[in-house]
Amino acid sequence: MFAEVEDTAVEARLPANIADELAELVAEVKDSVVQVRSGARGSGSGIVWRADGIIMTNHHVVANREHATVLFSDDRELRATVIARDPMLDLAALKVDAIGLAAAPVGASEAVRVGQLALAIGNPWGRRGVVTAGIISGVGAIETGWRHSKAEYLRSDVQLAPGNSGGPLLDARGCVIGINAMIFGGDLSVAIPSHIATQFLAVAEGQQPVLGVAVQPVELPEAIGTAVRRELGLLVVAVQDDSAAARSGLYIGDVLLDIAHTAVDDAHILKYALAQHSVGDRIAVRVLRGGELRTVDVALDAPASVQAAA
Repeated sequence: MFAEVEDTAVEARLPANIADELAELVAEVKDSVVQVRSGARGSGSGIVWRADGIIMTNHHVVANREHATVLFSDDRELRATVIARDPMLDLAALKVDAIGLAAAPVGASEAVRVGQLALAIGNPWGRRGVVTAGIISGVGAIETGWRHSKAEYLRSDVQLAPGNSGGPLLDARGCVIGINAMIFGGDLSVAIPSHIATQFLAVAEGQQPVLGVAVQPVELPEAIGTAVRRELGLLVVAVQDDSAAARSGLYIGDVLLDIAHTAVDDAHILKYALAQHSVGDRIAVRVLRGGELRTVDVALDAPASVQAAA
């Protein structure tokens, strides 16, 4: 009797045509998954991120090479240029000379929950378009050089093998919630959340919001360093006219410490911290001014044309 009640409950939660629905969503996304070939290192997978030729994959798939070959589902081969890479995040962005590509829909990885259904599409052992499924088994964090803090990752029991690297982890709607990166502990898979990949690409293309300042690292006074638990801050050496910084009352000589509670101590970290927000967002910027800690409310601007500005 108990088994009958349990089966009825499951049927009430899952659509009767779930098999057809899953097959359909895989068919819709498959054309967005590519094979990335990088010389003697073999091949991995990639995701058409944008229709204008941007493809996301893992850094370890392309390593330090400047170019790779991308094989599409229709057997087209195109030469790709590596336009950005981050070994710490294990992400790389490629660009092919093509438009109108089938871009995968990107989902809200911040909302992923343990127990959620997940699917992977990739090219394990060189076999193209292989699909595996499982559930999200954990959401964790890893140390990153660009934040001096944590970056999220998704752990699942979706089966991966060499060649899956760089391919998509999908939710039950067929949206990309992660980029598959590695196998952990022999039976669990790790994926980089899609919102981290979006931030990475925004920084690579200079599209993250800006403050309108030029900065350089500076050593903090011992007492302040002890209080904020770090040794360096970012000294503001220039402020653009009519910028977010200028309008908010940031001054030359201020030392930036935190951007919306994310510690910043070099320009690269600052760009990634800003990439977590959108143009127009109001954020709290903690600064050291005249030996005192202050918090300044800043409304972020669109990207500036001056390269020196962050």
